[in-house]
Amino acid sequence: MQRVYSNPDAAVAHLAQHALDQRGIEAVVRGDRLGPAVGEVPWTDAWAEVWVGDEGRLDEARAIVAEATAEVGAGAPWTCPACGEVGEPAFGACWKCGAERPD
Repeated sequence: MQRVYSNPDAAVAHLAQHALDQRGIEAVVRGDRLGPAVGEVPWTDAWAEVWVGDEGRLDEARAIVAEATAEVGAGAPWTCPACGEVGEPAFGACWKCGAERPD
């Protein structure tokens, strides 16, 4: 198995794993529950990691992960047109009322 991605946010690592699985590349997330160990281990050792088993598809896997994670957190916060709540750039709908993010 070969590591293709790591991120301090386990949810982002699982997003990458899902993107790989959808394209037929078997992937696993390791270390996604090590966050509480920060301080006991170096902080980068507590990051969630995505590993793939098919070493012949590593370049393809890295490209898929880059595409899947490129927009995570990109952009600026936005204001919900329905309720006025401020939303984070990674979300496409308001967490408070469920209204779609404006384009």
